[in-house]
Amino acid sequence: NAAHNMNCDPLVRNNAVEGNTTETVPGSAESWDVSEDGMTYTFHIRQGLEWVDSQGRKVADLTANDFVSGMQHMMDAQGGLEYLVEGVIKNASQYIDGSVTDFAQVGVEAADDYTLVYTLEEPCSYFMTMLGYSIFAPMSKDFYESEGGKFGAEFDSSASDYLYGKGPDSIAYCGPYVVTNATEKNTIVFKANESYWNKDNINIKNVNW
Repeated sequence: NAAHNMNCDPLVRNNAVEGNTTETVPGSAESWDVSEDGMTYTFHIRQGLEWVDSQGRKVADLTANDFVSGMQHMMDAQGGLEYLVEGVIKNASQYIDGSVTDFAQVGVEAADDYTLVYTLEEPCSYFMTMLGYSIFAPMSKDFYESEGGKFGAEFDSSASDYLYGKGPDSIAYCGPYVVTNATEKNTIVFKANESYWNKDNINIKNVNW
């Protein structure tokens, strides 16, 4: 998860401050609003953020819909962490168990290119702290589909044309680093992403994991 979060910037970051508390600061969302009943969270995505490939070449703009796509892919793939949103995000449990098949009924929506809305099952006091989890990471829909990825009932990670995530060149990046080398069960090499919106505050330019 830590490696994944280096590749994708979360909506907000929860920084530790004095007194064993945290401070929520902007990430790929520059601002946000919470409804009075605590059921709806609206995030305003920074404009001008880019997806790049492992060589740093732009492949797409980052939009609110990429967070919707990332959430749907996470629920389709069911990698083991989807339980974290069950009972939290509206109809997440139902989509995961198959009783709801239309992802549009799940409480994550792109109201427009730069407005992302989460609707909850009930108020959740810790929802903002969850946004740093890798399961909330965005995913470039166009790039994912170009690598053979599909959604819903058509998702099949074992398909011969499914290349997404199989190596550094089959991932799009929007965080502080891109992966330049990955050796299974050994080493991941990260290089600073020159297109990252906050690159001036990234002091470590290369990381060997």
